[in-house]
Amino acid sequence: MKNKHYILVSLICMISCTDRVADFEKRDHSFEAGTLSFLKDDNYLPHTVDNALPGNYGTFLKYFVPTDYEIGISSRIDEGALTERTISCISGPSEFRSVQTRSSDRSLPQIVSFIDGTRVSQESLSQAKTRGIENGLLNAFGKKVTFSFQKGPYTRSSDESLGSTELYIPEEIEILAPSANTEDELNPLCYYKDFILKWNKDENNKNGVLVAVEWYGGMVLGNDIEDTHVRRVVTFPDTGEALLPERLFDGIPDTAICHLTVLRGNVDNVTFNQNTYKVLGETHQTIPFILLREVCRK
Repeated sequence: MKNKHYILVSLICMISCTDRVADFEKRDHSFEAGTLSFLKDDNYLPHTVDNALPGNYGTFLKYFVPTDYEIGISSRIDEGALTERTISCISGPSEFRSVQTRSSDRSLPQIVSFIDGTRVSQESLSQAKTRGIENGLLNAFGKKVTFSFQKGPYTRSSDESLGSTELYIPEEIEILAPSANTEDELNPLCYYKDFILKWNKDENNKNGVLVAVEWYGGMVLGNDIEDTHVRRVVTFPDTGEALLPERLFDGIPDTAICHLTVLRGNVDNVTFNQNTYKVLGETHQTIPFILLREVCRK
């Protein structure tokens, strides 16, 4: 599954520290059309960058605590604002397995997991909208839900409970600016300085939001730079608005085709009957944009 846990892939090389984002003047930074120029800088050769700027990554780091099982739910828009939101879930042995069990799935007992009484599995839940409503998981976001576990194999009459825990799942996230809600607004032009990001805030989310900028070498003007991948992440409090630091765009040239992802989520690790469980919920949206560094006015 693409971007199964966008949080976690982006955080691999991260060190948790704190950094406060300076207050900024709230003003319109929309771009007025100008004349763009082809890339002429020989410094932009194939390269790979994957790191995080200083920030408070707190709860997100809990994902890397090894557990036996992993149970979660995701709500995401991966390919721009005009694509349909997908709600999916996972249930099974953890990707980051504990030392005793990671060499073989057979050493783990079979379990069945539930979110607010709805049995969860690997399959996508909302390819058909009515199906998602029917199983109840479309309403799991923006509230505290109950994760519960039973000993498998599952039958309707079985009720051998292994334990349960509660977790707040943040509200589904939506990027408000840069605006990309119509065909005319797709691939917005974004200047790397004074880049203000806006999203719908969740006042009950204490974990902040994770913001990632990625570039795979695609260019609007000139040839693409193959074998290139730049990804940087940074965190902000969930206030609905943030000024993106210019360092987020280092190594990305003028008129590069980039992707911006905003994510919020929650993770916890619990133990029942000597087995450990990672429970999580996340929501993210990704939009493509064109990065501007130099603009020649007409």
